[in-house]
Amino acid sequence: MQGHDSMNWKIVGIVLLVLIIGLTAAMIRQHERYLDARRNLVQDYQNPWHGDVFHVLTYLSIGEDSELIPVLRNLSAAAAEEGNSQLIYAGKVIHVGIVSPQLVEATGRGARWHAILVQQFEDRVAFDAYREHSAVERALGEFAGRFFIGMRRSAGLNLALPQVLLMMKLARTVTSSTDKRPFTDVNEPLGPGFQAIEGPLIAEADGLAKHAIMIVNLRLSGDQAQQRSDNRYAFSMMELMADRGYGPMHLGDPLAIDHQLDYDMITMVFYPGSGYFRDLLFSTWYQSIFGNKQLADAQSTVTAPITDLL
Repeated sequence: MQGHDSMNWKIVGIVLLVLIIGLTAAMIRQHERYLDARRNLVQDYQNPWHGDVFHVLTYLSIGEDSELIPVLRNLSAAAAEEGNSQLIYAGKVIHVGIVSPQLVEATGRGARWHAILVQQFEDRVAFDAYREHSAVERALGEFAGRFFIGMRRSAGLNLALPQVLLMMKLARTVTSSTDKRPFTDVNEPLGPGFQAIEGPLIAEADGLAKHAIMIVNLRLSGDQAQQRSDNRYAFSMMELMADRGYGPMHLGDPLAIDHQLDYDMITMVFYPGSGYFRDLLFSTWYQSIFGNKQLADAQSTVTAPITDLL
């Protein structure tokens, strides 16, 4: 009997070891897959293992007589000359889906943005030195409008996000829960917000946004009832991301620079192309959960990756 029990424990140990090795391999693969998407699709050059650094999102608007890429290249060259910044991501604005009243009041440009940059600095002092550098000042002066907001980004939390999605996917696999969200068009007129975004998404579906878009969100949570509702929406979206293999690239806390605006979270989420995103928004599944999306305030901007053009 004692030998039989010993053999059983050995079998249990082997099974557990195999499971641990398999899970570890899956987690490594998940990290590598997200890193590959970050670099090669989203053109996002964040070092996942960064230390205590200072991130800045810069919203930029150009005048009617300006061209976006040339003025962004001028700014990129000035930043390289100054030497304190690393460009993490540059996105061309495709559409502003949600306009924040706070941002309109502070800048007068709620929806009139043309690009968003994400840069990394050693600290706030390094950012201030960058902004005060003469070449950077001249390059920023070529833009009709600009807005800066800092972001405190936890490397550990952001590294964990893809693994959370992996666990969600494994849990759904173990429980035999299949993806029940085929993108079937609603085939009926939707509200003005959906009508406004459809054209820009289709226009970029075979262009800059063919393989990836990044949605940049400045968020302010609502009251408890709104938070419960929004959590249901977020969980449904996370399940979809887990099933389809995409999701958050940046999550952080906002830090005021020039304007004391009341946001409590910054998120930047990758979707596999504007065509995919259009099909998602106009699907019966998404329309069934959209009513749960409730925030006190938000600025939601759809961008196409252009980092490699600068």
